[in-house]
This record gives sequence, C-alpha cells and structure tokens, in this order.
Amino acid sequence: MLNLHSLNPELHIDDSRPQELVAAAAQLAAWDERTLASADTLLEAWTLRACMNDDPEGTADLVIALRALLERLPSSGSVPAASRHRWQAYLDLLNTRTLRFTGDAEIAVLLQRPHVGELLGVLPANGAFLAQGEIKNSLQQQGGQFSDSRLSQILGQIEDHGLIDHRRRGKYKDWRLTESGRRFARTLSERSSAAVAPSRRRGIDLLAA
Repeated sequence: MLNLHSLNPELHIDDSRPQELVAAAAQLAAWDERTLASADTLLEAWTLRACMNDDPEGTADLVIALRALLERLPSSGSVPAASRHRWQAYLDLLNTRTLRFTGDAEIAVLLQRPHVGELLGVLPANGAFLAQGEIKNSLQQQGGQFSDSRLSQILGQIEDHGLIDHRRRGKYKDWRLTESGRRFARTLSERSSAAVAPSRRRGIDLLAA
C-alpha cells in the first residue's frame, strides 16, 4: 500500500495510481503536514501529466480520486483550506479535460437516463448556482421523489460528463450548469416546447370547432 508518511513521495509518482492514494487516505483519521505533503506531490505530478497527455481513463481516475479526497472520506473534513483550494483547482482543471474527452454520443446516452433532463431543467439557464436542497424541492414539486443519496448520485453522474459543476458551502453543495450544460439544457427545452405545441394547437382547434 502507498505510504503517505514517506519522506520521498516523488518515488511513488510513476509506480502508484490515484486509487492507491484514496486507499491510503481512507486509513487516516486526519491529515497532517507529512501526509499532506505526500498527497500534494503526487496530485501535482499526476495532474500535470494528465494535462500533457491524452489519457481519458487516467484523467477520469484522477477526477474520482480528487472528489473522494475532498468530500467522501472520513479524513476529508480535516483537509486544510489551502490544500482544499489547491486540490479543487486541480479538479476544475481536470474537469475541462474530461469534458473534452466526452463526445456528444456519450452525452446523448446520459440524457436518456431517468431524471437527467428534469435535473438540467431545474438549474438556472443563466448558469447561476442553486442549492442542492432547492433542487430537491423543485423536483418534488414536479412529482419526483429522491433520497439525498440518490440525488447526489445522479448529480455526480451529470458532473462527470461536464454538464454541471458545484461549489461547497460548508457541508452543503450548490450546483450550476456549465456552458456545455446550458447548451444541452436549451436543446432539451426546445424539444419539449416543440412536442407540446402540436397538442396545444389541437386543443385550440377543438375549442374553435
């Protein structure tokens, strides 16, 4: 297993993977100066490598690892603000790479999944952030019933395709459409309006008859 207390973390850059970093971090009760330095060394080198090479799989693995380190491990709450901001910057950079690797065909498949279209439609078209709790309330008003974990799972899947991103507000998350997400949300809205228009026209014709 990767040793985050190593005095020479650069030796592990080539022979370790992001999944091993997550596994090692999962064993920590809290981050300290030594383990943070090791993680910083690895994450910086791996992010630089991902940006220099066309490696969709490796980039995706690193994105998943960063999200785990920032949010999903028992030690995530002990990540200092400086490290959190730096790792979030790595994540934002990698997300732009992930979007580049994600083709329209993959996004089309995503949009066919249950509730994805509704979620995109709930988020503000101007790209403003919306709290996850407000997203859940809006969906419930439309008849959708989601547990917090299920909603987080769907939002994470959409984020993996580069259509939305989030910011943390304490222990809560706010979400917004990315530029690509706004484009696809607009297309979905136009299709929905086009499908509704003929039925409205038939109703008007019936009233006029």
